[in-house]
Amino acid sequence: MRIRRAATLACTFEGDKPVLHNFLTREMFTIDASMLDVLALLDDWTSMDDALARLPGSPQTAAATLRELLARELVLVESSPAAERDARYRDTWRWGTVAGFYHFGLRDSPFLDGEATVDRLRSFGGPATSPPLLKSNREFAEVAPLPAFDAKDDFFKVLHQRRSLRKFTGKAISQAALADCLFAGNGYKETLDAGEYGNLPLTMTPSGGARNPFELYVYVRNVGGLRPGFHHYSAAEHSLGFLHDRELPEPETLLGNQPWTNKAAAIVFLCANFPRPAWKYRQALAYRVVLMEAGCITQNIQLAATYRGIAAAPTGALAESAIENVLELEEITQAALFAVVLGDPRENSA
Repeated sequence: MRIRRAATLACTFEGDKPVLHNFLTREMFTIDASMLDVLALLDDWTSMDDALARLPGSPQTAAATLRELLARELVLVESSPAAERDARYRDTWRWGTVAGFYHFGLRDSPFLDGEATVDRLRSFGGPATSPPLLKSNREFAEVAPLPAFDAKDDFFKVLHQRRSLRKFTGKAISQAALADCLFAGNGYKETLDAGEYGNLPLTMTPSGGARNPFELYVYVRNVGGLRPGFHHYSAAEHSLGFLHDRELPEPETLLGNQPWTNKAAAIVFLCANFPRPAWKYRQALAYRVVLMEAGCITQNIQLAATYRGIAAAPTGALAESAIENVLELEEITQAALFAVVLGDPRENSA
C-alpha cells in the first residue's frame, strides 16, 4: 500500500498554531508544527513501511502521526476514492494553489437571511456608518464637467432603466424574451481564424483570448412553449437542449435559501469550463479573468431582460455542489459561478 500527501493543502496560522486547510474537501485542522515536516516528506507515492522509516520519532510516534494524517485525509492511500479525486485535481487544475484555495475553499458557503445578516453586521463592532460608496471630485483643483448623456437615447434609456428586480408574479415569460437574454449573454456572432490558436468563437461579450469559458444552463420553471426542467443553451446553434426533469427543486435550495427566487420563471446558470482558458493561459491570473467574464455576461442578460420588459436579478449565493450535480457538470474542471434569475415583474417592484 502506497501513500502520499494531498495536493490541495494550504497552511495559515491562528496565533502560534499552524492551521492546515484541505481546500478540496473544505476542511481545516489546527495541527502541531511537526506534522508539516512529516507532510513535506510525503510529496510522492511512498510505501507505508518506507514512510514510517522516514518519519521522525519512535516507531510508535511515527505510526500515531501517520494514522492521524490518514484519518484527516491529509495523506491519501493509493486508489482510494479520495486519492482518485486528488489525482483528478492534479491532472486538470492548471492554476496552482493560490487560485485553487480561493475557488474550492469558498464553495458551498452557508448563507444568512436578511435579519441574520443585520445581526452579524452589528456583532462586528465596527464603525456605525458605512464608508462612502461614491467618490467625489470636489477635492481636485481642476475638474472638467463632461457632456451629459442623452436619457432619451434608446441605448442609454435601457442602461438607465436596468436594475435588479427581485419580485415576480410567478407568471410565465415568453420564449422569445428568454432567447434574447441568452443570446445577449453568450450568443455566437462569428469565428475568428487565430492561426495556431485555432478558430475562435466571438460571442456577445468579451472573453480573454476568445477562449469562451462559459456555458449557459437554464432552469425553466414557467416559460411559454418550453418544458419545465434543466436545459443547455448552445451558443453555436442558438437552441436549448433538454437535459432532464428528474428533479425540480425549489430555486431557493440552489440559490442561498433566498425565498424571492421561488417565483422565478427561469434561472440562467453561468458555468465555467476551466480547461478552455487553461489550455492557453497557465498563470493563476486567468482564473480571475474568468470571474470577470461572468460579470460581462450577466450585465448583458440583465440589459436584454430590461429591454424585453422582464425582471432580472443576479445572485452569487450558490449551492455549487447541488447545482453542479443537477446540471451533471464534471467535478474540478467545470463549475457554476453565477446565476441570473428571470421572471414576470410585479408592478412597482423594487
